[in-house]
Amino acid sequence: MKIRVLIADDHAVVRDGLRAVLQSNPGITVVGDVPDGGQAVQLARDLQPDVILMDIAMPEMDGICATQQIMADAAQVRVIILSMSGTAEQIFSALKSGAHGYLLKESAGREVIDAVLACHAGDFYLSQPVTNTLVADYLQQ
Repeated sequence: MKIRVLIADDHAVVRDGLRAVLQSNPGITVVGDVPDGGQAVQLARDLQPDVILMDIAMPEMDGICATQQIMADAAQVRVIILSMSGTAEQIFSALKSGAHGYLLKESAGREVIDAVLACHAGDFYLSQPVTNTLVADYLQQ
């Protein structure tokens, strides 16, 4: 059975690129894409995807708030946050909201697929720059 993925990002070109990357893997199907967090919450309810790739900064409702609402409705969904930057504060907020992964948008296509597969299997996935940020923040405390 294919992993069902929902994409939430306010930039159409990013959604299109993620769709192309994900659908290059025969075990993944993209069931929908939306431009804001509010629509992500609604489509998550309607489509019940396995994994959601969620931009952190979107109009109407950001990815953190959307993730919190989705987790309240469907804790079995795995959310992977996508961001242009990853401060320790943003990363911790994402994880506290229920996200299972955090990727920077600079990630290569293969890493996006790896993150979807890992999170779907029940693991957490943080890209290496995100891990580096968290370790550096921890060591400064």
